Amino acid sequence: MADVTGRSYEAFGEFLLRQLGYRDQWTDGSGRQYLYEKHQEALCHVDKSICLHSVECHAFSERERLPYGPWYSPDFFVLDGGHPVACLHVTHWSNPRDSHRKFWRTVEDHFEYKSQFGRDFLSINLVFVALDPDQQPRRVVDSQELIPLHGWSPANGSMLAVSFDSSILFPQEYLPIEEFASALPEAVPGSARKRRQVYNSVWEALYKKSKSVRKGVDRAARLLKTALASGPSPRYTPAAITKLQDVCWEGRKRSVALHPTETRYRKGLQQAFIIRELVARMFGSRVDPDAALWSILTSNPRFSWKALRGILGATKSVDDAEIDALRNQLASVPVQMVKRKPVYLLSGAAGLEHAEWNPDLKQFILGLRYVKSEDLASLRRAVEDLFTSYRTAYSMHWVLADLADPERIRRKVEYVGSRFVGLTDKATFITRLTEDLLDPGRRPAHQSVVEDMHNWPPDVLFAFYDLGSMQHITTALPAKFAAVFGHSLRPYAYMNNLGALTSHLIAGVPVGQFFSNGTELAESDFYEAIWPLFAECVWEAIGKRKALDPVVVEVNYRYKKAMRIIAAPDLEPISFLLLRSLPSLKKGPTLRGAFNGLSVKRGWSRAALTTETTGQDGMTGAIIQTQAVIGAKNIDHKVKELASRLRSVHLRCQVDSCFGAESNPGQHFLVVDGDWPVDSKINLLEAGYSGIFEIAELDALTDALEPLKGAKGVSK
Repeated sequence: MADVTGRSYEAFGEFLLRQLGYRDQWTDGSGRQYLYEKHQEALCHVDKSICLHSVECHAFSERERLPYGPWYSPDFFVLDGGHPVACLHVTHWSNPRDSHRKFWRTVEDHFEYKSQFGRDFLSINLVFVALDPDQQPRRVVDSQELIPLHGWSPANGSMLAVSFDSSILFPQEYLPIEEFASALPEAVPGSARKRRQVYNSVWEALYKKSKSVRKGVDRAARLLKTALASGPSPRYTPAAITKLQDVCWEGRKRSVALHPTETRYRKGLQQAFIIRELVARMFGSRVDPDAALWSILTSNPRFSWKALRGILGATKSVDDAEIDALRNQLASVPVQMVKRKPVYLLSGAAGLEHAEWNPDLKQFILGLRYVKSEDLASLRRAVEDLFTSYRTAYSMHWVLADLADPERIRRKVEYVGSRFVGLTDKATFITRLTEDLLDPGRRPAHQSVVEDMHNWPPDVLFAFYDLGSMQHITTALPAKFAAVFGHSLRPYAYMNNLGALTSHLIAGVPVGQFFSNGTELAESDFYEAIWPLFAECVWEAIGKRKALDPVVVEVNYRYKKAMRIIAAPDLEPISFLLLRSLPSLKKGPTLRGAFNGLSVKRGWSRAALTTETTGQDGMTGAIIQTQAVIGAKNIDHKVKELASRLRSVHLRCQVDSCFGAESNPGQHFLVVDGDWPVDSKINLLEAGYSGIFEIAELDALTDALEPLKGAKGVSK
């Protein structure tokens, strides 16, 4: 199997367009043309036949200097005689567990282009690695039957297939793509234009010399030609598009005087928790860890080594060597990886015998300077309660033990290195790992080296071989289990989520509590059955990878332990702070929207593509969502997901399976943390949010809710 990347799928899409007579943006001429990862500006604000608000929107946007969308470029933007007629999305995935997010991200492009270029503008999805290897590519417009896509939950996969004007589904290990990937030269130019020229020349050579490639390309080109010549899907009725445009216009009117958000509440608080716990473990009762933490958070983020004693409030019972040991300990906790290089919680040597907190924590500390003293006191009380709940989280005691004691991690790495790394015999590896995995009532050998409720040998193996996720296990384990035992693995997983099952097995969570109808094995029999298959998946994931140096493994493993605190959804602090600020907030409803309605109507799933919310204000019925995103590279995906989920709530699936306008979508507000540029906020307001607030602006959120009192109601 060739090493196929996303660029290979996009190169195939470009070659299909060229086969159909489309020219690229560098070729002069008239008629049909495509733009790669580019688009023209929206037409909705200049063409009243597209949007009834065009005149008002244009005047308003020019006066307020608001930019226009689309906010994202499709993979290919198609023009005919210079007029926008279609876009092509190239969809593929490496992590099926993330499939619902992939759906929402692609659908947001679909919604935007339909709203901004008109209902007749075609939105076509080329979906790769979707079908079994023995199937032929197929075009789908609609289907009453489930269309399983590789690795996706059946309902989500079917919804992706039927939610565009046309979807063209391609099988795994698709021969033309495999041949192309194998034929690529080792060195490909870095510039986009030169790279694409190389890709197209490889395709032209393959098409000329290989009959099987030519046959596959011709079949795919015919499917794409049919899709481009067909009309829009009837699912997106004029009423549905008008509703989205109405919501968009109301959102643009709320987009005046926006400012970018650059806060670090989530990361700051989670890193503060690590500091607080390491102080407590280092000094016990000799230093008040809560007082020490808030002294740190209200002091200069750059400080001299000698000043640390005073900042901590340490008494004479704590000697200087212990203070230095804490500084070194804090400076050894990696909280971020940048180009595979660790960024530590504390820069212990920041020049002139000074130390400095890492950039995220520094930004959080500096931001606290602008919080009113009474609000800061309230925040401190809330955070102390938050950290009390953190300490009860699953496996937290052992996570903190690893962060506080590098020797624990070293013993783990040495054990796995001596026992598993370098094994060349598959059977020996599988037998040895199977015998050394933890389940209820057993104490395998690794627990005598380092006691931990976590199943740490596979975790350390992942660190040794730079396996960043459990992707292969989650994907391969179900098929292995079904082949051996003749029934599905899903009933043994929490809510049938196979990714959760893999996580639970590694984390040492007893899985019997999650068994549902359809299981045929008792819990003890299940562990005996699953561990050899699990070990085989680990062996396959390692493959021919070379083991990393043990010193690097120790750092990477320590980083993973820090991420249990910094990146885990069960330790998300923003929701907790929101609940403290809005006493009337209660549990938020599950939003369903048009896509869930279609799934229910088709009998595919009642739970597909729903959206959990943070809370609902008991006084107004307003729904509150929270979201933290750190770093520009992550913002686009998260904004797309938030926006499309909310747009779906503004639509309703009708009896004819077409989408119409939802009359009562409710009022929705978003509380954000991290990095949110103005364009992203405009996108979200256009999608239907009534307001976007930072943690420090919760008073303004309360003011925004005030006029809504007495106007409860929301469609679920």
